[in-house]
Amino acid sequence: LALVEGAFDFCRQQLTGRPVPMFVATLGAQPVSTGQAMHPLHGGLLGLARTVRSEQPTADLTYLDVTSAGRPAVCDALGAVSRAALAGKKLEPEVAVSTDVSRRVPRLAEAAQSLGGPIRMHF
Repeated sequence: LALVEGAFDFCRQQLTGRPVPMFVATLGAQPVSTGQAMHPLHGGLLGLARTVRSEQPTADLTYLDVTSAGRPAVCDALGAVSRAALAGKKLEPEVAVSTDVSRRVPRLAEAAQSLGGPIRMHF
């Protein structure tokens, strides 16, 4: 809880002053592949990042989840994201980086064809 509170204070200070790029990094809070274990300890930081972006659309906030606890993987992922931000590139709002350095971003997918047609609601 103290971690989320500290991140909240940091976001609030950044949003009231001159906005600068912000990064929220977690370790294994999102599953990158099917069947992968998830560690929800830092799930509150994901919720905080999504809330900041929805309430303050001008906020330049990137959420980065790294699935490997290895120091090189974390440093490489953070380095790649920070270099892209400094180069002025538009970053994805949420990125999950796996141990093989593949990046995953959330996307909407089309519903199955069986869901087509009228939908009946029951009360």
